[in-house]
Amino acid sequence: MPPRSAFVPEFIPMLPSWSILIGFIIGAVTGSFLNMLIYRLPRGISFVKPSYSICPLCKEPLAWKDLVPIFSWLSTRGKCRYCHAPIAPRYMYVEILCGVLFAALWWQYAVATEQGARMFAYMAATGALVAVVFIDWELYIIPDELNAFFLPVGALYHLYAKTLPTFLWGAFAGWALIWGIAFLGRTLLGKDAMGH
Repeated sequence: MPPRSAFVPEFIPMLPSWSILIGFIIGAVTGSFLNMLIYRLPRGISFVKPSYSICPLCKEPLAWKDLVPIFSWLSTRGKCRYCHAPIAPRYMYVEILCGVLFAALWWQYAVATEQGARMFAYMAATGALVAVVFIDWELYIIPDELNAFFLPVGALYHLYAKTLPTFLWGAFAGWALIWGIAFLGRTLLGKDAMGH
């Protein structure tokens, strides 16, 4: 297990083992939000209007009982409660995946060790990565907004941990590597090798 950082004052004491359920619930709820983001962001649909969740087919506003992570999909057998159109199992998979990943992070950084700041930073990054994976899987694109999200999350954590210079060098090295691959792809293959 990684040692507690000497640079990071922690604000979460070590928690009991059963509290891993809290991590799972936070993850499942986050997964529910990410499902909305995965659908709306690449299609240019506002997060504000409509401010409530709707069925993408019949446009009927969803009630609270339609939005309970995991259980709502199971209770309706993967169909819209109003128009009975099928709802992709991806919605439930994202919620379960986020629940499991967040529970693992909770165990590692809130139960086994006292590293709350790192846990929340990793949760934010994990949520963004899940959105990236499912959008790319479905539409073969990675929205720039999600790529840009990692920079402030990483910078804020490393500023808090007093390791910002290391982070900035790492971010620059990562950018240079990706830019180099894209440049070589365009030069050698004559086409975009990193998507767009």
